[in-house]
Amino acid sequence: MPSPNGCYVLVSDKEGLGGAREYINGPAKFFVLTELPFGSSWHHRIRSMRAGPQATATAWADQGFQGLSLRLAPNTEQRTLSAGLSGRIESLEIACQAQ
Repeated sequence: MPSPNGCYVLVSDKEGLGGAREYINGPAKFFVLTELPFGSSWHHRIRSMRAGPQATATAWADQGFQGLSLRLAPNTEQRTLSAGLSGRIESLEIACQAQ
């Protein structure tokens, strides 16, 4: 369920935001995506993503906020990730905008 304050990222295991999807609410920093608060793992699964209207999201190919990265501004999406990131994301940070 997305945060009602608009600070979230929608992640998907298929291009075009299809397949299995999950909302990750922020603000949050995930050093590795294997043990998220809601019990699922998105380690090496993300192939597309959308930032909520109050969220800035940065995803990295390596754990610990290292390696190739992608930043999404509020209310934007990446329906197809680059070959270096698609199915390879290991860490994620979600920052919230002041309302």
